Amino acid sequence: MKKLLFIISSILLCCCQQKTDNDTITTKGELPLNVRIARDSTTLSLPKRKQLLEKGLEELNLTKNDSIYLENLSKVSLISIRLKDSLLFRKVNNQVYQEALKKENYKVLGESQWDLAVYYKQKSTLDSAYYYYRKAYQHFAQMPIDSTSKSLKARMLYSMGQMQEDFKDYLGAEANITKAIRIYDDLEDTRRLQYSYNVLGVISSA
Repeated sequence: MKKLLFIISSILLCCCQQKTDNDTITTKGELPLNVRIARDSTTLSLPKRKQLLEKGLEELNLTKNDSIYLENLSKVSLISIRLKDSLLFRKVNNQVYQEALKKENYKVLGESQWDLAVYYKQKSTLDSAYYYYRKAYQHFAQMPIDSTSKSLKARMLYSMGQMQEDFKDYLGAEANITKAIRIYDDLEDTRRLQYSYNVLGVISSA
């Protein structure tokens, strides 16, 4: 009888331990639950979402050996911009850049500079926004040539063209938007092609 009770107790203890582990550690490759809640919640207050994002970042940093750790870290950088958490953004963005530099991951390097461009654009610091869009383009240009790298380069050219329009550098804007149009046309990306032609039309009539 005692032996039976010992076996049952051992099974229960094992099950409880497994549940605790699953509650604490995210499935390999997934964003931590706290990060996903911070990103997706429409009911929590902004301070609470920021708090959850910081907690999620701590959890994510425990998975540095995960093959997509860097990509997930880059997502945290973007989420922190959306939550307007400047301190966290600058911290995470620098972490993303340094990690990507070590691994020569040009896609993530470009994304980190893209995030900085968006950050400065939100602050209406347009010269800095243009600078980081250009840096992002340079990193994306170092990726192997495929549909993904082409699209990323075109999106940076489009954004640079928009900035140049704001600076009233119409010749530069027209050149970059035209380059973006050529790429979108090649990729048959009709939605972004339409946006690009709209901006080109505005520039031409300026």
